[in-house]
Amino acid sequence: MKFRTEITPDRLPAIDIRYGDGIFCIGSCFAENIGAKLRHTKFNVDINPFGIIYNPISISEGISRILSRKPFSKKDIFKYGDLWHSWMHHGSFSSSNEEESLHVMNQRLKQSAEVLENAGTLLLTPGTAHVYKNKDSGKIVANCHKVPSERFTKEKLTIKAVVDSLETAILQLLKINPRLQIVCSVSPVRYIRDGLSESLKSKSILLLALDELEQKFKQVHYFPAYEILMDDLRDYRFYARDLIHPSEQAINYIWNKFRMVAFSKETASQYHMILKQVTSFNHRILHPGTPSHLRFIQEQLDNARQLMKDYEVDFSKEIEMFEAQLKAMAK
Repeated sequence: MKFRTEITPDRLPAIDIRYGDGIFCIGSCFAENIGAKLRHTKFNVDINPFGIIYNPISISEGISRILSRKPFSKKDIFKYGDLWHSWMHHGSFSSSNEEESLHVMNQRLKQSAEVLENAGTLLLTPGTAHVYKNKDSGKIVANCHKVPSERFTKEKLTIKAVVDSLETAILQLLKINPRLQIVCSVSPVRYIRDGLSESLKSKSILLLALDELEQKFKQVHYFPAYEILMDDLRDYRFYARDLIHPSEQAINYIWNKFRMVAFSKETASQYHMILKQVTSFNHRILHPGTPSHLRFIQEQLDNARQLMKDYEVDFSKEIEMFEAQLKAMAK
């Protein structure tokens, strides 16, 4: 007897995420969640170089800015309250120091351009079709930074507007990186401050727009993260305490569905091996300084060096940490 509808996504065609390949994640907090899972197991991943972005227009503009490699200047930031902000960036990039803000933004821009231009996979996850337009500039902003609402107009994008914007970014991407494969997904986080009806309309616009893009480009593929949480995990026990964001259990469930359709057998085997090693690295030592502790550190050091040799994974920080521990214990 079945008590729920389990969604089993189809294998993503042409998607074969591999260790050593660049992976680029941009969009909502779902991009952050999946990116964090990839990073935890040592994939070469770049996550949200502008911070979390929810609307597709800002996502598209962010991609274009990265590909142009045009650095941010003082005219791109503004001061509100005690901090310097950028309309293209999340508040995590804001700073009380103007030069520091620009330095961090431009450093991330440069790093991300190097990854994106050579990446094998792009994970793109818009969260809403609602946008806020700055009345002074007439431009859509990625973040309002708690600036008074009367300085913005709120609009709901059409399907065509979403398609046109993302299509521009996709064409730019494929011109520079023809081998890139793009996985699109709608963030499963509901925006209930607009009301459930508006949230559903917004998600529907995104779903239809992404479907149209999938039909237009053979390099664009859809992963049903939104559908998995809304239908497969149709229970509030799979939500965080705010009853809006998915719980850690739900994120893990969706992640497992994702890797089943995005990893080859070879990558899946390597993933389990590296996950086991990463878990071992974080093992809590009950009796530090003992001979068994020394043997454990040496074993972890040897394993890290071997994995770096066998696969394109970076364990340099772990190796440095274990070498320092051995050196300290030798004194």
